[in-house]
Amino acid sequence: MLEHLTLDGLLAFPWAASLKHHRLSEREIDRLKAVKKLIKRSPPPSINPSSEILSCHSQVVKYLKAEIGSLRNECMVILYLNARFGLLHEEVTTNHRPNFVAIEARKIMRTAILLGAPQMIIAHNHPSGDTTPSKADLSFSLTLKQLGNELDITLLYSLIIASDTITTIQI
Repeated sequence: MLEHLTLDGLLAFPWAASLKHHRLSEREIDRLKAVKKLIKRSPPPSINPSSEILSCHSQVVKYLKAEIGSLRNECMVILYLNARFGLLHEEVTTNHRPNFVAIEARKIMRTAILLGAPQMIIAHNHPSGDTTPSKADLSFSLTLKQLGNELDITLLYSLIIASDTITTIQI
């Protein structure tokens, strides 16, 4: 449905109805729309030719296993990518607990919009070694996927990493 809208039509899309479902206030929706409008008017961010390129699943897995695979506390990594799979920004979130990480989906989306990132990858580790997704893992991944679809930001992968295993959450 959204692919047939003009830029003006896209910015006039009734975001409130769909984004309220994700517990965003009218004010937050207005801010997201305003930021998106500013980004559309500004030149695209320059691509750093030395930035990490993560264009295939095996590169992503290798990169993330090295980053968080053997940590003892659970943490989440969000990789914000440009259209050519270049790494624009990496955000690591932890609260120093062995089995829980808290981050809001709207914070992730806000960062993606501010960076002008058209795609992203999220991953978190399970220090226990069991990469079976919990209900919370599935729900959070689905929420990010839906918000991303509405904001034209693709969630490429949602991964659970352990030292020697990885699970891709199918959403």
